[in-house]
Amino acid sequence: MAAVTTAGPLAPLGRTRWSVWREIALRGAGFPAARLAEICDDELAAAADQVDTATPATGERYERVFAAATARLSSTVAGIATEPTFREAVTSQNPAVVRTCLDKAASGEPRTSRGRQHELTIATYLQRYCLKNESISFFGPIGWARLVPEDFGVSMEPAPQLLSRRTTYFEYWAIDAIAEMVAAWPEVWPWLRPTTVLSTRLAGGVLRMPFRKPATLSAVQRRVLRQCDGQRTVRDITGDPPDPAVVAALLWLREVGAVEISLKGPVALWPERFLAERIAAIGDEAVRSRAMAPLAELMRAREVVGASAGDADRLAAANQALGDTFERLTGAASQRLPGEPYAGRTLVYEDAIRAGEVRIGQRFIDRIAEPLGLVLDSAAWLANTVADRYEQRARQAFERELGRFGGTTVPLLHLLSVVMPEMLVPAREPVQAAVVDEVVAEFQRRWRRIVGLPDAASEGLRHHRVGAADIAGAVAREFPEQSPRWSGVRWCSPDVMLAVTDPSGLAIGDVDVVLGELHCATNTLESQIFPAQHPCPDRLREAALASGLDDRIFTIPPRDSPLAVTSRFARAPELMLPTYTYLAVGAESMTPPAGAKVLYGSELTACVRDGALMVHDRVEDRYHRFLDVVGELLNIVVVNGFRPFDDDRHLPRVSIDRLVVSREAWKFPASALGWAAVIDERQRYARVRRWRREQGLPERFFCRVPVERKPVAVDLRSLPLVNMFAKLVRRTERSRADATITLTEVLPDVEQLWLRDRDGERYTAELRMVTVAQR
Repeated sequence: MAAVTTAGPLAPLGRTRWSVWREIALRGAGFPAARLAEICDDELAAAADQVDTATPATGERYERVFAAATARLSSTVAGIATEPTFREAVTSQNPAVVRTCLDKAASGEPRTSRGRQHELTIATYLQRYCLKNESISFFGPIGWARLVPEDFGVSMEPAPQLLSRRTTYFEYWAIDAIAEMVAAWPEVWPWLRPTTVLSTRLAGGVLRMPFRKPATLSAVQRRVLRQCDGQRTVRDITGDPPDPAVVAALLWLREVGAVEISLKGPVALWPERFLAERIAAIGDEAVRSRAMAPLAELMRAREVVGASAGDADRLAAANQALGDTFERLTGAASQRLPGEPYAGRTLVYEDAIRAGEVRIGQRFIDRIAEPLGLVLDSAAWLANTVADRYEQRARQAFERELGRFGGTTVPLLHLLSVVMPEMLVPAREPVQAAVVDEVVAEFQRRWRRIVGLPDAASEGLRHHRVGAADIAGAVAREFPEQSPRWSGVRWCSPDVMLAVTDPSGLAIGDVDVVLGELHCATNTLESQIFPAQHPCPDRLREAALASGLDDRIFTIPPRDSPLAVTSRFARAPELMLPTYTYLAVGAESMTPPAGAKVLYGSELTACVRDGALMVHDRVEDRYHRFLDVVGELLNIVVVNGFRPFDDDRHLPRVSIDRLVVSREAWKFPASALGWAAVIDERQRYARVRRWRREQGLPERFFCRVPVERKPVAVDLRSLPLVNMFAKLVRRTERSRADATITLTEVLPDVEQLWLRDRDGERYTAELRMVTVAQR
């Protein structure tokens, strides 16, 4: 989805200090939203709503309606389980579910306990495919919109088909396994090309590496290390026949991590291409041919997987064959990190491009500029304030650690190892940070004062509206403009959704804009998945260059990072600019672009200069602000910190002009939802319907619970979704006595969705934008 225009890569956000990238990712679902209604039953809901207030006869009627509804549901679920697109989606995620669940549901199994569990599983997948904005495979294809200077709202031109391209990629770890296996063969060893690890430094005969004590090298070790340039082979370095002293030095350098002797490449979109290039450089034809064979076999199996797109049965067989091939070749398991989301668990993954064209005109930008600018200003304040608190903690730790080193400096990596455990709890999702929680609490108090939001005791208020012009002064006072504490503060990535009551309003910009997530101090389009699915990645690169973050210091993620470096979410090389400086801290997952400056973690010391905490680079004898150096670590903890309003028992929808900055939400102790523990599903369904009326809840909402990483969509007209909801409540209650659940309105609702296909079907979608503050 893209349109060509001669405008520059950035568009001004009205009269604010922010600009917007013209390239906007479109994340959405691959299934029409209306499909969720297949498992909803209005007649059953109406009958349940009458049970409590009518005569006993209505209870008998409810029993009859319930029996008929479950019969309809069984038929519907069987149909969904046999539907080719649904089966393919589930196959791509969890082939075992097709065998153990879908096939049994498709056969018309009875609604025993197991049958109801299969209904619940199918409903769980369906709600995701219909109502979740994501970017994965054909059920979450990536589209593109472009900001253009013409005076209109939003223009959409659906394509005849949903997708324009589907591509199957290897996860890097699958290719690493082949690389490690081949590199271990004795006949390959002489042809490997040792490379000095980027973070390794040799200064005055002393080897300096992150998280290791300096070591004085022998003359042989120094000479060998200098020869490990990625060009010379082991044979070139050790001689033929090999010199035992040189071999010993080379092996020692590998053991301590100063040198890598392998065939592995960077965490890249096409890791197999890097491996193929390295194997092709083997000088012995027989060895080269044998080394290439397992990679070629695995690539052929991957091609069969890609060619099976559109056929669930073929896809299942192809994935099984790929896994079998991998395990036979490597002796390793074909899956890793079971149960971890976004962790690159499988050997391959698919990404797809949504077909069609979306253009966003100046009228749309003009409508959201003022309120969005205020929100972005507050997000910058949040990031800056977190940075200030972090620096205060780091300064305190620095003063404590000075005594251990007996001077005026502390090694930076040591200081970070002391500070980070008290700053965050590393996890794949989410990252928890005490400092962020402290700042967010203050952030919420300020926003509540700005908009004059009534306290939790106010009843009946469903929608709180304020005008951007009316609160601009208060925003400026509460969130005063500050110089960015590190370069990344200038970036902010909001995800916005459009709510359309009249389709004709789309063209003139007559829409409500709903703020989904706002990612502080982060460019969300840097993940490899986005440039890889863009029709012209150079346009994204031009936008990055125009953003002017030349003073950025980017910390290269280690391959074994606990924050999950995967092929999909690794940083895209197109957006890793040579104008950035790259900090190497060991086990680097990527190589900086040619000509870029590099900071070596082992050569950095923290010190105080002119009263400020600074970082001294011994290599260049240059000083950097502490926060500039560690800013990428701060991104990790602040990225999801934008939560402008606290979780009251009931939080009304909050709008600034026509920008919804917070959707209506409700919060309940899990222990208070007694209906969830009712064993009989007929009674449980009637009880949850009564609870909905008592609490004034909508039929549909998103439910967030601490036992699940992502929210799920619930429609209380749907028996299997109610069963799913009840199970989540029970799990939450068991997890902790004071655990709560949070419900959020579905906005835009199904009838308000703007993205359509040629048949008029509506799809949930969000626009993933990147904004950058002017200097």
